Amino acid sequence: WDVGFRLNFVSGNAMSGANLTLSQPVPPGAVIELSVPMVAPNTSGSVRGDWRMSTATGTYFGDVLYVIIMVNGPTSTPTP
Repeated sequence: WDVGFRLNFVSGNAMSGANLTLSQPVPPGAVIELSVPMVAPNTSGSVRGDWRMSTATGTYFGDVLYVIIMVNGPTSTPTP
């Protein structure tokens, strides 16, 4: 993968996650760890976000990567 390739949110709930752009090339056979900080929504249930790699020019490739979380209940801020 070349500099500028991106991990893009494509559908579902991004959970406040932002697209990630590679700042260094990834040579064939190399391993890289990608991390996208996310925030769980305030609604109960199953939440899914789909992500996919693209070239710097926006051509998608590879399989869809997905995140599924279970939210047990709405969160609330205590009243002072």
